[in-house]
Amino acid sequence: MICASEAKMVKLNKIKRLSTFAGLIAISFLLLACSKQDTHSRGSVKTINGVVLVNNSLVPLYADPCFRLEKEIQFGETDTLSKISYAVDEDENLFLLDRVNNEIRIYNKQGVLLTTFGKKGQGPGELEMPVSLQVSGQGEIMIREAANPCLKIYSQTGKYLRKESLFKVEAMILSITKARNGDYIMLLSYNPWKTELRRYDQELNASRIILKRTYEPKPQGQVDLSRPDINYAVDKDSNVICGTWDRYELFVSNPEGKVIKKITKSQIDKPYPEYERKRVLDLMQSSLWFRNQKIIFPKYQPAFTEIIAADDGKLYALVYGPKDMNILEIFDKDGFYLGNAQINHRLSEIVIKNNKLYGIEYNDEDYAIVKRYEMIWNFQASNRKIIL
Repeated sequence: MICASEAKMVKLNKIKRLSTFAGLIAISFLLLACSKQDTHSRGSVKTINGVVLVNNSLVPLYADPCFRLEKEIQFGETDTLSKISYAVDEDENLFLLDRVNNEIRIYNKQGVLLTTFGKKGQGPGELEMPVSLQVSGQGEIMIREAANPCLKIYSQTGKYLRKESLFKVEAMILSITKARNGDYIMLLSYNPWKTELRRYDQELNASRIILKRTYEPKPQGQVDLSRPDINYAVDKDSNVICGTWDRYELFVSNPEGKVIKKITKSQIDKPYPEYERKRVLDLMQSSLWFRNQKIIFPKYQPAFTEIIAADDGKLYALVYGPKDMNILEIFDKDGFYLGNAQINHRLSEIVIKNNKLYGIEYNDEDYAIVKRYEMIWNFQASNRKIIL
């Protein structure tokens, strides 16, 4: 027989056990909630209607520059090239198109010239107004011609393989990129007031609009640099990352054309740089056609001027920096703003591959050369890169 005091003690023990159990359940729910909450020290992420929205503040994860550049090598001669295009393959071979002399040069990773081929003409394998070069995922060299809209395809030994006509595309092609899955990504101009970024299949039979912009027509005699043009890059998974420079928004669309992610970063409107205004005016004064045109500049500097998709999944946005410098803003594979680093403002058409940064640099005489730099990451950024 249990006495009253013993019964009271049993009841208290039950209450204690229930309280402990309830506390454990509460802690479990709290931990579960924390594990499902997508947070970041400098941004946040949420999903709406299947689209991942990554919002970044002005302040990056790392306050110090994430990397510095150490020059390794240059490709070509500084006094022979004026208009060029280039590409880099998985083995770090560099393919350079000399647009003036209708010539393709192939260098190995040590900068040694392996072979040169190509000549001006309209026959098979000859080039007429080549404007860009790309190396496909299959290792083929693709040269786009402007005079006769087509792609001319060569092997890496310089053997002419075939021609792919682009006459099916009923617009002016501003740029073209072949994704790894075989799709063509094209930036098209239908008139001075309408631009579209489209994805075509391998046969150029079907297309999907990725992004389009229309602009207010300007009177004759005006060159409008204030309209927000489309920038884009294609990553290793054939996703397209694109946006317009009037706002810091990057849209990521998959090969099916669906937007799967939107990356934003807070920005402060800064006046359009005077040094850039002077550079543009000097450049246009050297052209007889532009000399009599009125140039309309943006009121504020662009949010970004170039988008780069690196082979390790990172994204880079090129923005104006202090005079003689530009800034690369770095986003991890999830879209979070890691930090930035300064680079020479003369570098353009940047490629980042195997932790090497390539870019075209023009000297004061307007001759071009491709330079390659090693990216030396600081301790924290290198740790972060390993964690991601």
